[in-house]
Amino acid sequence: MYTIGIWFYGLGIRVAALFNEKARLWVRGRKDLFSKLEQTFAGKQSPVWVHSPSGYTQGIKDNLSDYVFYLPLDLPGHARRFLDIVKPRTAVFVKYEFWYNFMQQLQQKSIPFYYISAIFREKQHFFKPGGRWFAKQLRQATHFFVQTEKSKELLENIDIKQVTVCGDTRFDRVKAIAAQVQPFDFMETFRQDKKVIVAGSTWGPDEQLLAQLLQDFPEYKLVVAPHEISRTPEVKQTFAAYKTALYSSKEESNLSDAQVFIIDTIGILNRLYQYSAVSYIGGAFKTGSGCLWKTHFLRPSLRPLQRGGESGGAKRSVLCRFRRRDEGNNDEI
Repeated sequence: MYTIGIWFYGLGIRVAALFNEKARLWVRGRKDLFSKLEQTFAGKQSPVWVHSPSGYTQGIKDNLSDYVFYLPLDLPGHARRFLDIVKPRTAVFVKYEFWYNFMQQLQQKSIPFYYISAIFREKQHFFKPGGRWFAKQLRQATHFFVQTEKSKELLENIDIKQVTVCGDTRFDRVKAIAAQVQPFDFMETFRQDKKVIVAGSTWGPDEQLLAQLLQDFPEYKLVVAPHEISRTPEVKQTFAAYKTALYSSKEESNLSDAQVFIIDTIGILNRLYQYSAVSYIGGAFKTGSGCLWKTHFLRPSLRPLQRGGESGGAKRSVLCRFRRRDEGNNDEI
């Protein structure tokens, strides 16, 4: 049933690619993948394999390896052919990357494979009465390095003993970035002597909220980095009432006069948080994990902890309070 589900998943992505850019990238990245592997992969490197377009972009940006490839769709034939070409000595999966056909093929070929930064919760199917097959697949792993004691306990309850609690490796990454943070001259020009709100990974509802926020707090400037940079024209329209500047044309813009700075590129957001008096992480409206004004919970992120610089580095955290002033209300959120 799992393999049938994966097959239909791949079919659904291909249909979505007809009208969705991210799906098109997913399909395009896997086109002639095995031929490319046979031609370019020497078998001596330590390549990074990713599932999504965003993971591919991040892998290239961070220069994680000389080779960054898309992982083939998790079908038995794909997994077998992939491993025959790559011939890995070890495989490492991160967090939630549970690809059961790859796991089975690795086990059959006696190739050790590990999970790092893994985290498990009671609601996952491994721990439910109908999840026996999935739990059996997990037992094939050589070792799990998990984030929490609770994760270890859950695995031990389904007879998986090869577990070590190591915490979340993202914190190590955050600490490293905070220690290496460097200033941006263009941000010094933009902020002048004003306080700055840095809003990352935003969607339409986030930007509408931020546009209203600037009306109440005109003494602030705003840096907004949309989750999808293809939405830049829409973002610019949302802030049409304010003087805006784009990162892509910052050399031709009067940054010092702009109140809103739209980051239409990727790869620099984690270094922009060093300038924030207020950090806003978008996505709560998009995912449904947040709600409006009175109980607005933002999607968690470690990026603001990368602030570094004069604000005190990763040791300092900020509690932001916004007030609703419309309709006669004065509610803190």
